[in-house]
Amino acid sequence: MQQRIIPVRLGNSINEALISVQDDGSDIVLLLEEGVYREKVVINHRNVTLTGAGRTKTRISYDDAASTVCDGMPLG
Repeated sequence: MQQRIIPVRLGNSINEALISVQDDGSDIVLLLEEGVYREKVVINHRNVTLTGAGRTKTRISYDDAASTVCDGMPLG
């Protein structure tokens, strides 16, 4: 099976990169540049690997709490 490597630069969307790739069963590797990606990532493809620049260098963050209380902690 073929492996497709898709570079994702900081400022670009991980989701848009996934949408741009046809799911034909090939292994998909998204290479994430160093930085913080602030988005809710939805993976509907098979065989997807997200690879960053390092554990402390690349992060994916999204705030999707059901609601919060006055101290800012997620509720639900």
